[in-house]
Amino acid sequence: MKQEKQSLLARAEFYRHQFPYHWIRDMVKDKTVLEIGFNEGNYTKEISASAREVYAIDISRKAYEYSVRNNSAENIHYSLYNGTKIPFADGMMDIVFGFQVIEHIPDDKGYLHEIKRVLKKGGTAILTTVNRNFRLEKGQKPWNYLHVREYDYAMIENMINGIFEKYEIKGVCARKDVQECIVRTSLEANRNLRRYPSWVRIILPGFIRSFLQRLFSPVKSTENPEDTPVSIGDFSITEKDPDNTSLDFFILLTK
Repeated sequence: MKQEKQSLLARAEFYRHQFPYHWIRDMVKDKTVLEIGFNEGNYTKEISASAREVYAIDISRKAYEYSVRNNSAENIHYSLYNGTKIPFADGMMDIVFGFQVIEHIPDDKGYLHEIKRVLKKGGTAILTTVNRNFRLEKGQKPWNYLHVREYDYAMIENMINGIFEKYEIKGVCARKDVQECIVRTSLEANRNLRRYPSWVRIILPGFIRSFLQRLFSPVKSTENPEDTPVSIGDFSITEKDPDNTSLDFFILLTK
């Protein structure tokens, strides 16, 4: 990745999405793991360097074909799934992880039940999802048309309740200027999209809403200087009031 040719926002988002994989590298060492939502498989391949076996599932055939072609390894097992039933036996996995996935899932409790089913006793699931508090107004539906819902702390607790008894809800935060850049851009996108009457936002196809969001929310070079360095070290886990301090929730679930 050539950072010098990208805006602060682009670099910040790159490391924001890479950070959870970096965090679990030691955790997956010599473990049998399942990734839900592998996208292009770039990080899947990185994880395979330390894990014993990596099973990776996604609903996208395009993602599956790309990953098999470009990011294969002897211990990676890519497969497609239907988005509901995880195609593996009970108690098979030491670790299950899905980063920025659960906000796309219509039946989030069913999703957690399936994760719990395939985990070994004592196994761990690690999930991340965006924090709605810096993106949306109270009661507002997501402006990202791919998101079924976005969570705050209480919503996550309610989702987990009755499924996993042992859990931790932490947050992912960034260096002050990096976090401010991400938050500012999200809020600007939200405000600009809300300029349209509600009936327009409802009838417009999602990809058009997404296009308008990008069109009317340009990243200003004066606000995102290209020479501002960003690295994975600028992101960290926080346990202090994640509802109000974090970009993303970082959820640890133990069976």
